[in-house]
Amino acid sequence: MNGKFTGETLIYLVFKRPINNDTDEIKKRYRFIDLNKTDWQYGKRNQIVPTGNVVLNENAFDYDILELSEFSVVHSQIVISEKVKLSIEKHAVKGVKLIGLNKGINEHLVDNHIEISRYLPKAKKKSLNNFLIHKC
Repeated sequence: MNGKFTGETLIYLVFKRPINNDTDEIKKRYRFIDLNKTDWQYGKRNQIVPTGNVVLNENAFDYDILELSEFSVVHSQIVISEKVKLSIEKHAVKGVKLIGLNKGINEHLVDNHIEISRYLPKAKKKSLNNFLIHKC
């Protein structure tokens, strides 16, 4: 592989996953999803599963490159800032697939042959035995 010096510096990188013995402040600092504005459900193993639109919180904008540790479904996927995206495009970096955040989660699931339903609890069917049927 031949590398190419770009002369650009990225200072803000984060790949920290909060762990149980971290303080609440540290855990909060390295959470990047706004769960109030994001579409999600609790999965079978009590994990957060994205089910629609994903919105980043203010912590995410402090970094040029970060990993979404909240979603075990899309582990090892990184999110980059617009600055990094433009740099990658400018230098014609190969071997990188750039996709928007919301489309990227779906693309990851398709690329890895993952059905989102695999992570979600099965919906319970309503029983007709609970309804009374009256003839008129």
